[in-house]
Amino acid sequence: MEVISESQTLAELTLKAQTYRAAGVDEVWLVDHHGRAVEVWKAQGRTRLDESQTLSSPLLPGFSLPVRSLFEG
Repeated sequence: MEVISESQTLAELTLKAQTYRAAGVDEVWLVDHHGRAVEVWKAQGRTRLDESQTLSSPLLPGFSLPVRSLFEG
């Protein structure tokens, strides 16, 4: 999981996610506080989850987290 900072560009984050995937990481989660979303990178492609959706992964059986909960508080 990578939390996007204000100083990072989309190009930097794309490169970082691609680097993680090339190193064998099965999933990369990019948390975008400004967009209130999570971008999930997998071998099958990228998926953007907004705050109305739930983050889960077959790599973490039983794990389920409403995306909006990442931005509360």
